[in-house]
Amino acid sequence: MDVVFSSGALNNLPRRIRKTRFEHFKQNTSPGGINAMNADVSKPYIPAQTTNPFASPFRSGELLGYYWDWQILDSGQVEFVSNAGGVPHRKAMDVVIARKPDSRPA
Repeated sequence: MDVVFSSGALNNLPRRIRKTRFEHFKQNTSPGGINAMNADVSKPYIPAQTTNPFASPFRSGELLGYYWDWQILDSGQVEFVSNAGGVPHRKAMDVVIARKPDSRPA
């Protein structure tokens, strides 16, 4: 696989299976391939707005931590106003774009 992309779905992963899921994403990415992910993060000053009983926000930096052994091409955190669900509300999101090390000989 050359690219694994997820936007808006990772918060549905229960905490107990996250490590296993990220290991799966990474193992099934070709050497030199990219994982581009974002996930909602909880902030004490931003009230939770989800009605999804299965949603579980990530902790700040948690997403980046799954890619400690990859080349980080971009990462950061953004705060913005979302209109999802028809009600404007503030959100915070971590973003990571990482490249799997190329295991081919130089």
